[in-house]
Amino acid sequence: MLVADIVETISGEPGCIIPQGAWITLVRFQGCNLNCAWCDAKETQSFDGGIEYIPEEIVKRCKSQNVLITGGEPLLQDSNEFEELITTLCGMGKIVQVETNGTYELPFGNSNLGWEVDIKCPSSGMIEAMPAPNEYDLYNLLVKDNDSLTDVKFVISDKNDLDFAMEYVTVLMESNLFTGNFVFSPVNSDPSIFNMIFDCLPNNVLNRSVLCMQLHKMVGLP
Repeated sequence: MLVADIVETISGEPGCIIPQGAWITLVRFQGCNLNCAWCDAKETQSFDGGIEYIPEEIVKRCKSQNVLITGGEPLLQDSNEFEELITTLCGMGKIVQVETNGTYELPFGNSNLGWEVDIKCPSSGMIEAMPAPNEYDLYNLLVKDNDSLTDVKFVISDKNDLDFAMEYVTVLMESNLFTGNFVFSPVNSDPSIFNMIFDCLPNNVLNRSVLCMQLHKMVGLP
């Protein structure tokens, strides 16, 4: 498995199973199939970097009770090794959260596992890689083989992004496929983006929404 970094830090964003601000082991995999315009881990996009680890070696370096797995794109790693890693960590009683970019179906679930699925909005430049906002595609992406807690995240730059996100939110709420939260993450700290999100989302969506402010960046942690 190709790993960019393994560090002890805090969970900077709200999570479905690991709360924001919790102390974690962060496992960041190397390599991504996307090239988002606002990616804050550009160095992990290429498959040329990183260090090869077997799952057992990664497990030994996960010192915290909470393990946050991100990338790059974690689901691009060898599927058998990835499942072994997650199953081993969860079997040890660790709480595991995986951040994935919305281009791969969630492959399995576990009571100690949560998924954060980041649907890319137009400002990312990657919307052609996203599943269609319809019940069939979203069921296959989020629900089919997954019984873990799951949140859906949208990085928001402007009203166009928010309108795009609402196409997915509407389908998920109307179909009753999805029981998690909707996470809205302003692309930067511009107050106008925060205000636009509050002003434009209807109350029934706000009641299931979490506003994401990247706490780890505010305190200067990885």
